[in-house]
Amino acid sequence: MKNNNELLSPAGSFETLKAVANAGADAVYAGGSLFGARAFAGNLSRDEVLSAIEYLHIRNKKLYLTVNTLLKNDEVEKDLYDYLYDYYCAGLDAIIVQDVGVFEFAKKYFPELPLHASTQMTLTGLDGARLLKEYGAARIVTSRELSLKEISEIHKNVDIEIESFIHGALCYSYSGQCLFSSMLGKRSGNRGRCAQPCRLQYTPVLNDKKAQSSYILSMRDYNTLSILPQILDSGAMSLKIEGRMKRLEYSCAVTSIYRKYLDIYNDGVLEYKIDPKDEKFLSDIGNRCGFTNKYYFGKNDPDMITKIKPAYDSADEPFFKAIKEKYTVESKEKINGFIKINKGFPVTITIEYKDKNYEYISDIIPSEAIKQPLTVENVIKPIIKTGDYPFVFDSLEVNIENGLFLTVGNLKEIRRNALEMLLDKINGNFKRTLEKSNESKQIINAKNIMGNPDFYVKVSNLEQFKKVITFDLVKGIYISEYFLRFNKQSLSDIVKACHTNSKKFFYEMPDIFRKEVRDYYEKNLTNILSEDIDGFLVKNFDSLNYLKTHLSNDSDYIIICDDRLYAFNNYSDIFYKERNLVITRPAELTFKELSKLDNSGCQYRIYGHQILMVSQMCVNKDAFKCNKKYEKLDLSDRKNKKFKVMCNCFECNNLIYNSVATVLTDYLPEIKNLGFQYLKIDFTFESAKEVLKILNYISNKYDKTTDLKDEEIFKDFTRGHYKRGVE
Repeated sequence: MKNNNELLSPAGSFETLKAVANAGADAVYAGGSLFGARAFAGNLSRDEVLSAIEYLHIRNKKLYLTVNTLLKNDEVEKDLYDYLYDYYCAGLDAIIVQDVGVFEFAKKYFPELPLHASTQMTLTGLDGARLLKEYGAARIVTSRELSLKEISEIHKNVDIEIESFIHGALCYSYSGQCLFSSMLGKRSGNRGRCAQPCRLQYTPVLNDKKAQSSYILSMRDYNTLSILPQILDSGAMSLKIEGRMKRLEYSCAVTSIYRKYLDIYNDGVLEYKIDPKDEKFLSDIGNRCGFTNKYYFGKNDPDMITKIKPAYDSADEPFFKAIKEKYTVESKEKINGFIKINKGFPVTITIEYKDKNYEYISDIIPSEAIKQPLTVENVIKPIIKTGDYPFVFDSLEVNIENGLFLTVGNLKEIRRNALEMLLDKINGNFKRTLEKSNESKQIINAKNIMGNPDFYVKVSNLEQFKKVITFDLVKGIYISEYFLRFNKQSLSDIVKACHTNSKKFFYEMPDIFRKEVRDYYEKNLTNILSEDIDGFLVKNFDSLNYLKTHLSNDSDYIIICDDRLYAFNNYSDIFYKERNLVITRPAELTFKELSKLDNSGCQYRIYGHQILMVSQMCVNKDAFKCNKKYEKLDLSDRKNKKFKVMCNCFECNNLIYNSVATVLTDYLPEIKNLGFQYLKIDFTFESAKEVLKILNYISNKYDKTTDLKDEEIFKDFTRGHYKRGVE
């Protein structure tokens, strides 16, 4: 029999939490009042979280609290400790974390609290898994896009728990890589407030050819019931159902079906076969134009998209009413009791729970009977009624000496005290003792000093490169494998051109570092390092750790973390700076928030089209046809905004960019005062003429030799979050 796995279910409310536990979940993940990635779910109050911990522990189940958003500096330093302290002491089983600053904080102040690395950390391979294990993670939640083979490789090479998704909604973007909702308004997915622009209609345009307007970014839901054994055999031990925003009936119904088939797997039944009635039941509960499970087989096919509608199909209310009635009856744990009533001795009751015995010795001594002595039936009747307690007697044995008497009130008091004792014993097994720290959690930074930052520029094509390479303002250039392949250039020639023109050369690592891409670097990293490159730009934990483990300890390469390796707060800085990494501050921080951080040695982007999504799906493939030609497309929305799409055929993914560039050149004087060492300029879709115009303008603004304003240079642009911020 196999039973070293876990069915993990969502709960957006305390009522739902109890229902999914009744439906068969081994563990439940839920958000509290702060810091959860589903800010619009009902979530649990402080008292409900504490009650939930006890409720689940009594039933031999676990609670994982979501702290899986990026936290601003004040939130970490002023709120996080008090928020977690009572839960930690009560025996919270784990927190799910996105922010390395939260990792750092929790390790310091709550050392016995297990940490689960959220799917928001975009972990796609064994290198990221190793890094997070070394950093203290007990578990990683893999990206939904991973195949069974990739999960298996992690499992075979890294001794860490793996949690993977089995059912529910899919995002078009890799989790943690989406700023679409954020840049269109203030509702950031990284802060749990996604407005789901991916569920809207868009019109793909390729070379002036329009495809039909459709919901081309709206994914079908995941349903992996038919391949559950393969997922488990790959090494995933925790099976996660998505749905904290879903209704109670959905969560517990899906849980019940997966519980049934997980038990079949665990029982070692030779033929694993799905009853068509159960497939229909899952579909009736809710689907988006059907289901998919193709990511697990390394595919990104057009039929994974809903296209015709984003809405959710589900059954009528009587269907859901029946489900709710079935699973909202509070479950009780079976116990066995043995009562001993002897003359001259306190009454004792021994309770057997989960193969352990707990003895309660009362302070009540039976008296001699005057008329009617106690009988077994007289004792059982008041004792067996457990009322609101979460227990039910499966058996109750009574041993009584003849001629003794106890009142019904005596027996009820014994029962009540014995059950209270049992509750205290069970919960006491999980509780932790920690003296509350009153010390300040604030990290005091040296005041940022205005300096003379170097300008580093990313280019996407050869025409841009030719303009940038001769520009004196520019001190470093970022070049990706995409650039080399799309422009058919040799790495050696580009490096030499940079150095000839006194520019540092930085090799830009992939946006996503999956197995096939990793295999490429296993074959080619030595050749890359043989060139006289100055450093690397990394965008994810997998490629970061891959480089750190493949570069010699005495190498002097500069490793710059791009802005999607988020450094939102002073505690996250510890992770990066201890590893001698250059931080690029995230696009979602305001000037005021940036000013509270130590920006010495850091980078900040002042110009460029913001990447809104990194997706394993392909707009070109879904709307037109895959031709592996690194196509560039537009996605037009209902307001005729045109979002740029770049097909990166080297990585086989899509980058979706904002329709306008983020421009901060008017704020250069105050940005200089923030103390950055590097200022970044991103060129993606600009012509050579536009590149030269922008560089001249930035140079003049920096030297204060022009009075022009941004709106006089740029037809349409955004300030991003520099002033407005995110919620």
